[in-house]
Amino acid sequence: MTATPEEFGDAMRTFLDDEPELLFINAWNEWTEGSYLEPDMENETAYLHVLKDSITADTKSFQFSKS
Repeated sequence: MTATPEEFGDAMRTFLDDEPELLFINAWNEWTEGSYLEPDMENETAYLHVLKDSITADTKSFQFSKS
């Protein structure tokens, strides 16, 4: 199965809609398994931009509290 940056963005928005407390990045460069965020020749930095935009959009309304 081949994912696109758009599909990755949809999955990130669905995940973040549940307001998780933790986001775990499984793989930065698992090229042989097809699980990577690192820039490539086809999508360049699209996956990283989608990740940044998803997290940034989600945290704009986040209130940090000092413990």
